[in-house]
Amino acid sequence: MPTHPTAFISYSWDDEAHKDWVRELATRLRHDGVDVHLDHWHAVPGDHLPHFMDREIRENDFVIIVCTPKYKAKSDERTGGVGYEGDIMTAEVLTKQNHRKFIPVLASARGKNQRLPGFVVRVTWISVTFPRIRRTTESY
Repeated sequence: MPTHPTAFISYSWDDEAHKDWVRELATRLRHDGVDVHLDHWHAVPGDHLPHFMDREIRENDFVIIVCTPKYKAKSDERTGGVGYEGDIMTAEVLTKQNHRKFIPVLASARGKNQRLPGFVVRVTWISVTFPRIRRTTESY
């Protein structure tokens, strides 16, 4: 029986429009056969959020990192949930050498240097625009 790839989406709660964009991305990926895990769908009141983030990053096949200027700032400064997730992702890459597990996604390629956190600045990223998703071959 074939299994679908699993992916956790790591993102910052920039504003309601951004959260809607992330949910749209997650919905599209689910429609395309990816078993997406998203805090909006999987974390419930009373959940221990650090445990939730740790489990989702470690147990999913992929982590999709939605990069925005706010995400970059929180990641680089290691603050809030994004900073905590950055610590876990960095540890995974260092201990397991599984850098391909972590996929940076930009809503637009414009301003990419202001959006990519330090730990993914030299990897290939994907630019996602609705209704089409475009993959770039550039890496910085």
